[in-house]
Amino acid sequence: MPEFEIPHWFEPMGHITSHCDLVALSNLVAGERAKRGDDSHLVAVEVGSWAGLSSLAIAQSGVMLFCVDHWKGNEADCLAEQAKVWTPDMAFATFCRNVRRHLYRGIFPVRCESKVAASCWPYKVDFVYIDADHRYECVKSDIAAWLPHVKSGGIISGHDYSIGFPGVYRAVNELGDCRSHGPVWWKRVA
Repeated sequence: MPEFEIPHWFEPMGHITSHCDLVALSNLVAGERAKRGDDSHLVAVEVGSWAGLSSLAIAQSGVMLFCVDHWKGNEADCLAEQAKVWTPDMAFATFCRNVRRHLYRGIFPVRCESKVAASCWPYKVDFVYIDADHRYECVKSDIAAWLPHVKSGGIISGHDYSIGFPGVYRAVNELGDCRSHGPVWWKRVA
């Protein structure tokens, strides 16, 4: 499994995901890719990309990744303060610089609300990773919006599955039959 390293030039915009969380995510995606074979073309959606660190962790396995975010921050967590510093245009431009060589080669930004993107999403995907608004109603809504777009045998997953994020914890528990490695949760779709 690949080891994930944060690039020295990366601008986190006030938000850092722990190294062990990034490794867990990277290994989850790489394991799925290995399970399906090197010639497989996995398509993934990340809901909530902000600076792009988890995007890089996902993309390093060679998947085609669509990053759905409005780049306005999240009023329910630390990004509320960061969004006062980083306007949506500045945040989006920084995301694009952060994902550099992957931009429009393996990482494709989709700049809009999660529900809007899901409502017009044209095809099934292999992997969905949810790390957007952590309030219960929002997590539940993101799961409901994206679950129908996951192929049978694919994975829906997300971040911050811990009692420190009660909205995420509750919504994921209601989804049922999920596994986790630290705060990274996932479920294989039947």
